[in-house]
Parts: sequence; C-alpha cells; structure tokens
Amino acid sequence: MEMKINPRRIVRVLFWIIVALGVLGTLSQILVHIFEGGYWLRLAYRLDLDGNWSVPIYYSALALMLAAVLFFVNAHLTKARKGRFVKHWYFASGMFVFMSFDEAIGIHGLMNNPMNQTFNLPEWMTLPWVIPAMILVVVVALAYLPMVMSLSPPVRIRFFLAGGVFIGGAVGMETVGMLMKAYFPEQPAYYTASAIIEEMMEKFGILILIDALLRHLVTMTDRIEIRLSPDPPYSSSGESETTQSA
Repeated sequence: MEMKINPRRIVRVLFWIIVALGVLGTLSQILVHIFEGGYWLRLAYRLDLDGNWSVPIYYSALALMLAAVLFFVNAHLTKARKGRFVKHWYFASGMFVFMSFDEAIGIHGLMNNPMNQTFNLPEWMTLPWVIPAMILVVVVALAYLPMVMSLSPPVRIRFFLAGGVFIGGAVGMETVGMLMKAYFPEQPAYYTASAIIEEMMEKFGILILIDALLRHLVTMTDRIEIRLSPDPPYSSSGESETTQSA
C-alpha cells in the first residue's frame, strides 16, 4: 500500500480539529457555571481543555504520538541516506513517546508533592514541576540547536516557532495560571482563561511541529510505502507451496 504525503491537507484537518476542541472546551466551562450537576455537567468535564481524561487531552496525546512517529520516520530516512544527526532524530522520537504518555496520565504532576516537601518553596509555587521543566528545555534546546540549524529555512523556522508556542503554553501560561490561583482565588475565571490559552498554545505548537516534520519528510520522499507480507499460499493438502517445492 502506497500513501502520498500531503502536509497541507493533514495540517488543515488537524487545525480545524483544534479549533473545534477550543470552542467546545470554552463552552464546557460556561456549562459548568450554569448547571450544578447532571448529564450536561458530566459532558462538560469530558470536553474540558484542562481536565483529566477529557477528549482534548486524548487529542494532545495522540498528536504527540504522531509527532513521535514522524520523528522516527525522518530518523529512518536520514539513516538510509547516511545523513547527519540520526541519533538526534531517534532520541526525539523517544522523547515524544514519553510526552504522549505524560499528557495522557499526567506523570509530571507526580513531581509536585516531593518537591514541595523537599524544598522551601513560596506559597504561590503550587506547580513546582515547571522549575526542572525549564532547565530541561534549555538543555534540550542547546543539544538540538545544531540539528535544527542544519534544516531548510522553512522547516527551521517552524521548529523554532513550534518550540516557542508550545513552551510558552506548557511552561509560561502554566506559571501564569499558578499565579492566578494564588493571588486571585476569588476569581476562578482568571485561571480558567489562562488554562484555555495554555492548552490551545500547546495544541497549536504541536501542530506547527507536525507541519515542520511533514515538510522535512517531503524533502526526502513524497510517498510512504507500507508493505504487508502475506502468509505463503497453502495447497489443498494443507502444506504450503514453498514447503512442497523444497
């Protein structure tokens, strides 16, 4: 089976899915404030952009896994062409597999209590995982800068833009939301607004990265061929033809 890669079509579909999730997620927060319980409230939680086990969270996990697959395919083609930074491509694929699982089950949140108990953090620091996250971002950025600079200008720009948008949401707006909770507890709408912006920035950041990975993939091949090897045909006696001929 042969599949032609069309980056624009794929990105367009994902873009409108994100827009739909953003609209439904915002409406879900309105429903939460209108209804005190029942079916509509349960439905609202399933559409919450910042909620656990919600449709938007599952989408983000799948989008991150798609990015991991694209990193892997790019790594495989780069290796076949004896290109540079093969290990970088493979390692990035592994990182995004982990990020996908983290998005689905919230592994990073497990760091909060141990860090609060170990370090004397200020009261507003309710999500201390952002500290090691920022350090990790700097380390990864420095390690991958040579690889990104070796890419074509359109792909390179999208890599930088994707990183800025995603990190700005995941770390920057997460910090803003943390401050909203600490200093404006009587105004939950402030935190809700920051959480919606955060989640949308993350989703669009991933989308820009997927666009970059697809564009880079097209520079090496515009088609992906998937081969399925069938079992050897069997004769009426129940033995395969390859066995009989042997």
